[in-house]
Amino acid sequence: MERQTKHRFLVAVAAVIAAALLAIPAATQQPAEKYNLAVPMIEGFEQTKFIEMIQQMGVALGKKMGCDIKSQPLVFKYGQRLIDLVRSGVKAGKIDISYINGLEHGEALIAGETDLTPVFILGMQKSTVEKACFFVRKGEFKDISELRGKKFKASHPLLSRAILYKNGIDEPLDKFFGSVGYATDSPLNPLVDELKNKSIDVFGTYLHTVWLAGELTKKDSIVQALGCEDVESHWVFVARKDMPEQRKAQLIKAATTAHKDKEFAQFQFAFTMINGHFMPVDDKAIKINKEYASMVKKGGWRKEEAEFFKKYHPGYKGK
Repeated sequence: MERQTKHRFLVAVAAVIAAALLAIPAATQQPAEKYNLAVPMIEGFEQTKFIEMIQQMGVALGKKMGCDIKSQPLVFKYGQRLIDLVRSGVKAGKIDISYINGLEHGEALIAGETDLTPVFILGMQKSTVEKACFFVRKGEFKDISELRGKKFKASHPLLSRAILYKNGIDEPLDKFFGSVGYATDSPLNPLVDELKNKSIDVFGTYLHTVWLAGELTKKDSIVQALGCEDVESHWVFVARKDMPEQRKAQLIKAATTAHKDKEFAQFQFAFTMINGHFMPVDDKAIKINKEYASMVKKGGWRKEEAEFFKKYHPGYKGK
Protein backbone atom coordinates (compact mmCIF):
# COMPACT_ATOMS: atom_id res chain seq x y z
CA MET A 1 0.00 0.00 0.00
CA GLU A 2 2.83 2.35 0.91
CA ARG A 3 4.63 1.70 -2.36
CA GLN A 4 1.39 2.29 -4.24
CA THR A 5 1.09 5.65 -2.52
CA LYS A 6 4.60 6.54 -3.63
CA HIS A 7 3.80 5.45 -7.18
CA ARG A 8 0.64 7.57 -7.22
CA PHE A 9 2.71 10.52 -6.01
CA LEU A 10 5.27 10.04 -8.78
CA VAL A 11 2.54 9.79 -11.39
CA ALA A 12 0.92 12.90 -9.95
CA VAL A 13 4.20 14.81 -10.18
CA ALA A 14 4.62 13.66 -13.77
CA ALA A 15 1.08 14.79 -14.53
CA VAL A 16 1.82 18.21 -13.05
CA ILE A 17 4.94 18.48 -15.20
CA ALA A 18 2.98 17.39 -18.25
CA ALA A 19 0.29 19.97 -17.52
CA ALA A 20 2.86 22.74 -17.44
CA LEU A 21 4.60 21.62 -20.58
CA LEU A 22 1.35 21.18 -22.47
CA ALA A 23 0.56 24.81 -21.74
CA ILE A 24 3.55 26.10 -23.64
CA PRO A 25 2.35 27.87 -26.79
CA ALA A 26 3.48 26.42 -30.09
CA ALA A 27 6.35 28.15 -31.81
CA THR A 28 5.49 30.19 -34.86
CA GLN A 29 7.76 30.80 -37.83
CA GLN A 30 10.70 29.11 -36.13
CA PRO A 31 12.77 26.19 -37.34
CA ALA A 32 12.14 22.85 -35.68
CA GLU A 33 14.05 22.46 -32.45
CA LYS A 34 15.09 19.40 -30.52
CA TYR A 35 15.01 19.21 -26.72
CA ASN A 36 15.91 16.49 -24.27
CA LEU A 37 13.92 16.33 -21.04
CA ALA A 38 15.55 14.29 -18.26
CA VAL A 39 13.38 13.38 -15.28
CA PRO A 40 15.50 12.23 -12.31
CA MET A 41 14.26 9.12 -10.52
CA ILE A 42 15.70 7.36 -7.52
CA GLU A 43 16.92 3.87 -8.37
CA GLY A 44 14.12 1.34 -7.92
CA PHE A 45 11.34 3.50 -9.31
CA GLU A 46 12.40 3.61 -12.93
CA GLN A 47 10.14 0.68 -13.85
CA THR A 48 6.82 2.28 -12.93
CA LYS A 49 3.88 4.11 -14.51
CA PHE A 50 6.03 7.20 -14.12
CA ILE A 51 8.01 6.19 -17.20
CA GLU A 52 4.88 5.96 -19.31
CA MET A 53 3.90 9.43 -18.13
CA ILE A 54 7.32 10.76 -19.06
CA GLN A 55 6.99 9.37 -22.57
CA GLN A 56 3.50 10.86 -22.95
CA MET A 57 4.86 14.14 -21.66
CA GLY A 58 7.52 14.25 -24.35
CA VAL A 59 5.08 13.47 -27.15
CA ALA A 60 2.61 16.11 -25.94
CA LEU A 61 5.31 18.73 -25.49
CA GLY A 62 6.68 18.09 -28.96
CA LYS A 63 3.26 18.51 -30.56
CA LYS A 64 2.52 21.69 -28.62
CA MET A 65 5.86 23.35 -29.31
CA GLY A 66 6.29 22.13 -32.85
CA CYS A 67 9.61 20.48 -32.08
CA ASP A 68 11.09 17.07 -31.38
CA ILE A 69 11.16 16.02 -27.74
CA LYS A 70 12.97 13.07 -26.29
CA SER A 71 12.16 12.38 -22.65
CA GLN A 72 13.79 9.79 -20.48
CA PRO A 73 14.45 9.02 -16.81
CA LEU A 74 17.73 9.99 -15.22
CA VAL A 75 18.29 7.25 -12.65
CA PHE A 76 20.37 8.05 -9.59
CA LYS A 77 21.20 6.46 -6.24
CA TYR A 78 21.04 7.87 -2.73
CA GLY A 79 24.32 9.62 -2.09
CA GLN A 80 24.89 10.59 -5.71
CA ARG A 81 25.06 14.25 -6.68
CA LEU A 82 22.20 14.68 -9.09
CA ILE A 83 23.54 17.97 -10.44
CA ASP A 84 26.70 16.21 -11.62
CA LEU A 85 24.60 13.79 -13.67
CA VAL A 86 22.55 16.65 -15.11
CA ARG A 87 25.67 18.64 -15.97
CA SER A 88 27.26 15.66 -17.67
CA GLY A 89 24.12 15.22 -19.73
CA VAL A 90 24.05 18.91 -20.68
CA LYS A 91 27.70 18.90 -21.71
CA ALA A 92 27.13 15.78 -23.77
CA GLY A 93 24.16 17.41 -25.49
CA LYS A 94 21.76 14.87 -23.99
CA ILE A 95 19.86 17.10 -21.52
CA ASP A 96 18.18 20.48 -22.00
CA ILE A 97 15.71 20.53 -19.09
CA SER A 98 15.80 18.67 -15.79
CA TYR A 99 15.65 19.32 -12.06
CA ILE A 100 17.97 19.26 -9.05
CA ASN A 101 17.49 19.39 -5.30
CA GLY A 102 17.65 22.51 -3.17
CA LEU A 103 21.06 21.79 -1.69
CA GLU A 104 22.64 21.41 -5.10
CA HIS A 105 21.01 24.65 -6.22
CA GLY A 106 22.52 26.36 -3.18
CA GLU A 107 25.95 24.86 -3.83
CA ALA A 108 25.84 26.15 -7.40
CA LEU A 109 24.86 29.63 -6.15
CA ILE A 110 27.65 29.98 -3.60
CA ALA A 111 30.17 28.62 -6.14
CA GLY A 112 29.04 31.20 -8.71
CA GLU A 113 28.16 28.51 -11.24
CA THR A 114 25.80 29.65 -13.98
CA ASP A 115 25.76 26.77 -16.47
CA LEU A 116 22.21 25.81 -15.44
CA THR A 117 19.38 28.35 -15.28
CA PRO A 118 16.72 27.84 -12.55
CA VAL A 119 13.27 28.31 -14.11
CA PHE A 120 10.75 27.30 -11.43
CA ILE A 121 10.17 25.13 -8.37
CA LEU A 122 7.62 22.38 -7.85
CA GLY A 123 6.08 23.74 -4.67
CA MET A 124 4.37 21.40 -2.21
CA GLN A 125 2.21 22.26 0.76
CA LYS A 126 1.83 25.66 -0.97
CA SER A 127 5.47 26.55 -0.33
CA THR A 128 8.73 26.54 -2.26
CA VAL A 129 10.59 25.46 0.88
CA GLU A 130 10.90 21.94 2.24
CA LYS A 131 10.69 21.05 5.93
CA ALA A 132 12.69 18.20 7.42
CA CYS A 133 11.90 16.62 10.77
CA PHE A 134 12.78 13.89 13.21
CA PHE A 135 9.95 11.41 13.69
CA VAL A 136 9.48 9.65 17.00
CA ARG A 137 6.86 7.66 18.89
CA LYS A 138 4.00 9.91 19.86
CA GLY A 139 4.36 11.43 23.31
CA GLU A 140 7.75 9.86 24.07
CA PHE A 141 10.10 12.78 23.42
CA LYS A 142 9.57 16.51 23.84
CA ASP A 143 12.96 17.93 22.87
CA ILE A 144 15.69 17.03 20.41
CA SER A 145 18.25 16.89 23.22
CA GLU A 146 16.40 13.83 24.55
CA LEU A 147 17.35 11.92 21.39
CA ARG A 148 21.02 11.76 22.34
CA GLY A 149 22.15 8.13 22.50
CA LYS A 150 18.97 6.83 20.84
CA LYS A 151 18.63 4.44 17.89
CA PHE A 152 18.40 6.34 14.59
CA LYS A 153 17.93 5.64 10.88
CA ALA A 154 17.62 7.80 7.77
CA SER A 155 18.00 7.80 4.01
CA HIS A 156 18.96 11.49 3.81
CA PRO A 157 21.67 12.00 6.47
CA LEU A 158 22.35 15.66 5.63
CA LEU A 159 18.78 16.61 6.50
CA SER A 160 19.18 15.22 10.01
CA ARG A 161 22.61 16.82 10.34
CA ALA A 162 21.01 20.16 9.47
CA ILE A 163 18.19 19.72 11.99
CA LEU A 164 20.71 19.07 14.76
CA TYR A 165 22.82 22.05 13.70
CA LYS A 166 19.85 24.40 13.65
CA ASN A 167 19.07 23.29 17.19
CA GLY A 168 22.55 24.08 18.48
CA ILE A 169 24.02 20.58 18.12
CA ASP A 170 27.04 20.48 15.82
CA GLU A 171 27.93 16.78 15.97
CA PRO A 172 28.11 13.99 13.39
CA LEU A 173 25.11 11.69 13.48
CA ASP A 174 27.12 8.72 14.77
CA LYS A 175 28.41 10.82 17.65
CA PHE A 176 25.05 12.17 18.74
CA PHE A 177 22.93 9.05 18.32
CA GLY A 178 23.64 5.76 20.07
CA SER A 179 23.31 3.78 16.87
CA VAL A 180 22.94 4.89 13.25
CA GLY A 181 21.67 3.09 10.19
CA TYR A 182 20.42 3.56 6.65
CA ALA A 183 16.82 2.82 5.71
CA THR A 184 14.89 3.91 2.66
CA ASP A 185 11.85 6.09 3.23
CA SER A 186 10.24 4.90 -0.02
CA PRO A 187 8.17 3.08 1.07
CA LEU A 188 7.90 4.50 4.57
CA ASN A 189 6.07 1.69 6.37
CA PRO A 190 9.19 -0.38 7.25
CA LEU A 191 10.57 2.62 9.16
CA VAL A 192 7.25 3.14 10.91
CA ASP A 193 7.19 -0.57 11.83
CA GLU A 194 10.68 -0.29 13.31
CA LEU A 195 9.50 2.69 15.32
CA LYS A 196 6.50 0.72 16.55
CA ASN A 197 8.50 -2.31 17.67
CA LYS A 198 11.21 -0.09 19.13
CA SER A 199 13.97 -1.34 16.85
CA ILE A 200 14.64 2.38 16.41
CA ASP A 201 13.68 5.44 18.42
CA VAL A 202 13.80 8.06 15.70
CA PHE A 203 14.15 8.53 11.97
CA GLY A 204 14.74 11.67 9.93
CA THR A 205 13.24 12.64 6.59
CA TYR A 206 11.19 15.23 4.72
CA LEU A 207 7.89 16.26 6.27
CA HIS A 208 6.04 15.76 2.96
CA THR A 209 7.23 12.12 2.79
CA VAL A 210 5.47 11.28 6.05
CA TRP A 211 2.46 13.43 5.16
CA LEU A 212 1.99 11.63 1.84
CA ALA A 213 2.13 8.29 3.65
CA GLY A 214 -0.78 9.43 5.82
CA GLU A 215 1.11 9.07 9.09
CA LEU A 216 0.36 12.64 10.15
CA THR A 217 -3.39 12.32 9.67
CA LYS A 218 -4.24 8.73 10.65
CA LYS A 219 -6.00 8.55 14.02
CA ASP A 220 -4.11 5.41 15.03
CA SER A 221 -0.67 6.65 13.92
CA ILE A 222 2.08 6.39 16.52
CA VAL A 223 4.30 8.83 14.62
CA GLN A 224 5.00 12.35 15.84
CA ALA A 225 7.14 15.04 14.19
CA LEU A 226 9.85 16.65 16.31
CA GLY A 227 12.18 19.56 15.60
CA CYS A 228 10.93 20.42 12.12
CA GLU A 229 13.10 22.95 10.30
CA ASP A 230 13.10 24.66 6.92
CA VAL A 231 16.13 23.06 5.28
CA GLU A 232 16.01 23.44 1.50
CA SER A 233 13.65 24.20 -1.34
CA HIS A 234 11.65 21.61 -3.22
CA TRP A 235 12.87 20.46 -6.63
CA VAL A 236 14.40 23.25 -8.68
CA PHE A 237 13.77 22.88 -12.40
CA VAL A 238 16.69 24.01 -14.53
CA ALA A 239 17.34 24.63 -18.21
CA ARG A 240 20.65 24.71 -20.02
CA LYS A 241 22.08 28.22 -20.03
CA ASP A 242 22.00 28.67 -23.80
CA MET A 243 18.38 27.66 -24.28
CA PRO A 244 16.61 30.49 -26.16
CA GLU A 245 15.28 33.08 -23.72
CA GLN A 246 11.90 32.99 -25.43
CA ARG A 247 11.59 29.29 -24.68
CA LYS A 248 12.56 29.80 -21.05
CA ALA A 249 9.99 32.57 -20.67
CA GLN A 250 7.29 30.40 -22.24
CA LEU A 251 8.18 27.53 -19.94
CA ILE A 252 8.12 29.66 -16.79
CA LYS A 253 4.80 31.30 -17.63
CA ALA A 254 3.15 28.04 -18.57
CA ALA A 255 4.41 26.19 -15.50
CA THR A 256 3.49 28.80 -12.90
CA THR A 257 -0.05 29.27 -14.23
CA ALA A 258 -0.96 25.68 -15.18
CA HIS A 259 -2.69 24.97 -11.85
CA LYS A 260 -5.35 27.62 -12.52
CA ASP A 261 -5.75 27.09 -16.25
CA LYS A 262 -9.20 25.64 -17.07
CA GLU A 263 -7.75 23.91 -20.12
CA PHE A 264 -5.86 21.59 -17.81
CA ALA A 265 -8.63 20.60 -15.43
CA GLN A 266 -7.75 16.94 -16.02
CA PHE A 267 -4.48 17.47 -14.17
CA GLN A 268 -5.99 19.03 -11.06
CA PHE A 269 -5.83 15.71 -9.20
CA ALA A 270 -2.04 15.99 -9.34
CA PHE A 271 -1.95 19.51 -7.91
CA THR A 272 -4.38 18.40 -5.20
CA MET A 273 -2.30 15.36 -4.29
CA ILE A 274 0.86 17.37 -3.69
CA ASN A 275 -1.11 20.33 -2.30
CA GLY A 276 0.92 22.67 -4.44
CA HIS A 277 1.92 23.75 -7.91
CA PHE A 278 4.82 25.16 -9.91
CA MET A 279 6.06 28.37 -8.33
CA PRO A 280 8.68 31.00 -9.19
CA VAL A 281 12.17 30.60 -7.72
CA ASP A 282 11.58 33.11 -4.92
CA ASP A 283 13.95 34.85 -2.50
CA LYS A 284 12.96 32.50 0.33
CA ALA A 285 14.03 29.45 -1.66
CA ILE A 286 17.29 31.09 -2.76
CA LYS A 287 18.12 32.13 0.80
CA ILE A 288 17.40 28.75 2.40
CA ASN A 289 19.34 26.88 -0.29
CA LYS A 290 22.38 29.13 0.10
CA GLU A 291 22.25 28.77 3.89
CA TYR A 292 22.04 24.99 3.64
CA ALA A 293 24.90 24.81 1.14
CA SER A 294 27.04 27.08 3.33
CA MET A 295 26.43 24.85 6.37
CA VAL A 296 27.36 21.76 4.39
CA LYS A 297 30.53 23.33 2.99
CA LYS A 298 31.70 24.87 6.27
CA GLY A 299 31.12 21.68 8.24
CA GLY A 300 32.51 19.29 5.66
CA TRP A 301 29.23 17.40 5.72
CA ARG A 302 29.58 16.02 2.21
CA LYS A 303 32.43 13.87 3.52
CA GLU A 304 30.25 12.73 6.42
CA GLU A 305 27.48 11.92 3.94
CA ALA A 306 29.81 9.79 1.81
CA GLU A 307 31.04 7.95 4.90
CA PHE A 308 27.44 7.36 6.03
CA PHE A 309 26.45 5.74 2.75
CA LYS A 310 29.69 3.80 2.48
CA LYS A 311 29.23 2.39 5.98
CA TYR A 312 25.49 1.85 6.15
CA HIS A 313 24.10 1.58 2.61
CA PRO A 314 24.43 -1.89 1.02
CA GLY A 315 26.10 -1.71 -2.37
CA TYR A 316 26.95 2.00 -2.16
CA LYS A 317 29.59 2.90 -4.73
CA GLY A 318 29.89 6.64 -4.30
CA LYS A 319 29.21 9.28 -6.93
